[in-house]
Amino acid sequence: MGMPNQPGCVKGLMSLSGLGLRPLTVSVAFTSGPKGGTGKSTLVANIAAMIDEPVVILDLGFDGNVTASRLHKVEYTDESSGFIDYVAYGSELNIVESKEEPNVKFIPPGSFRSLKIPKIVFSMPLEAMANRLSNMVALLAKNGLSILLIDLPSNPSFLGPLYPLLLYYSDIINVVIEPGQVYMGVLSELYRWLIKVVDDESMVNVIVNKYHEYFDGYPKEANRYVIRGKVYLIRLDPVAMALTLKGELAVKYREAAVFRKSIDELTKDVVNQVSMYMGVVK
Repeated sequence: MGMPNQPGCVKGLMSLSGLGLRPLTVSVAFTSGPKGGTGKSTLVANIAAMIDEPVVILDLGFDGNVTASRLHKVEYTDESSGFIDYVAYGSELNIVESKEEPNVKFIPPGSFRSLKIPKIVFSMPLEAMANRLSNMVALLAKNGLSILLIDLPSNPSFLGPLYPLLLYYSDIINVVIEPGQVYMGVLSELYRWLIKVVDDESMVNVIVNKYHEYFDGYPKEANRYVIRGKVYLIRLDPVAMALTLKGELAVKYREAAVFRKSIDELTKDVVNQVSMYMGVVK
């Protein structure tokens, strides 16, 4: 593969600067329901790398992959405290800097102790968890972090009631699927559950990842599951997939042009949608 682009070349019109924003952090969740392997975490990591604003990723890769963190060269130990420690024990919120992009920070999933006993989360009152989520967003805003990207795990049952609560507190929800009839069935089932937890102000997008013209027709079906958002097609790009397997952010390489073009459009729209929730008047 070639050399990455020079700093600043990856990013373009991905900024909220100069728009007279209120001090607010907007939550953008990415979910694939129970279906793993959709490339959700890869999208989160690359989108964050394309945004000029301060971004924090809540990496809930409880299966041990923490793909978004790894692509930003961030590693955790078994003792690294994180989100579950904060919610379950009231620990101080741990925020870690990306080794790839200075504007991107991470909230780790939590320490080994927390991940071994998720039953604590199940036993906590919803009100207590809701209060800590609200406090977390307020703390991020106070520290100048404009956008919170939430990379939800592919196993919703692990987080119990915290999973729908995170979606409820998200302003924008991106449902990530792969093309194909079986995945449209997953989307249909997920949507029936999703509409029970979103509020009247939520925006729901559907992202069809690894898309190819061979699957023409499925994006039209996906439009049925959009709420005030749209359907995005992320083109299948073997080079981008190879770079991801090597632990690299694909958008930093010119060779992954197909993937970069798709991510450009998606990231610009994410920023535009975030600006709507920040009360921007254009």
